[in-house]
Amino acid sequence: MTRRPAAPLGPPRTALVVGGTGGIGAAVIRELAPSCERIIFTYGSQADAARDLERELEGVGASVRTIRADLTDSAAWEATLGSLVESEPIDLLVNAAGVSDDALCIDVDTERFARQYQVNVTAPWIAMRVLARDMAYHRRGRIINVASIAATVNSPGRSVYASTKAAIVSLTKSFAVEVGRFGIRVNAVAPGFVETPMIEDFDETTRKAFTDQVPLGRFATAEEVARVVGFLAGENAEYLHGTVVTVDGGTSA
Repeated sequence: MTRRPAAPLGPPRTALVVGGTGGIGAAVIRELAPSCERIIFTYGSQADAARDLERELEGVGASVRTIRADLTDSAAWEATLGSLVESEPIDLLVNAAGVSDDALCIDVDTERFARQYQVNVTAPWIAMRVLARDMAYHRRGRIINVASIAATVNSPGRSVYASTKAAIVSLTKSFAVEVGRFGIRVNAVAPGFVETPMIEDFDETTRKAFTDQVPLGRFATAEEVARVVGFLAGENAEYLHGTVVTVDGGTSA
């Protein structure tokens, strides 16, 4: 039987951004708002930030829905996703949530290891699995994962975080191979150092040490990463599939 090629997707209609109150997540939501008919985003403990972002978007006419989600509870997270796809088709998933708990390899305990894998790997995998099934039924969808150059460029103290991002890169490529025939495009963005709350505790010495590694001489802004996500979500990226777009100012060159 001849495989039927997927039709062009057109602009995304309903987007789900997981981790919408994080630095990159919030920037992604603002980037997508003008082109998406509806945006749903999750938050964890930052209820005030979620309400502020919701009001901001509603102020410019966007249709927004916020959902509190505990990504450390796999069963609850899967149930939340199941309810979402039952209520409305979601044709764009952006996995932007992530945690980092830096420590040397020999100092990481099992609990810290497990939490990073739960939030950075298991939760996005569940979202991809649940939503890809529904996207396949409708034969349209996009999945964009926020990875990191840490997947291939390691540094002391980030062994667990780096390995979670390597796992996300692998999952991105595996899903791409399996679900492309259903009209689902799967890609990832791999930022380098980004001005987000994750690095706001860097002292000046640490900041300079990392900045010196960037040929462009500065960290990225969350908005610069979000613009790449917006490109991958748009109609001009229809033939980009199973790829990882590096946004690191030349750090990994």
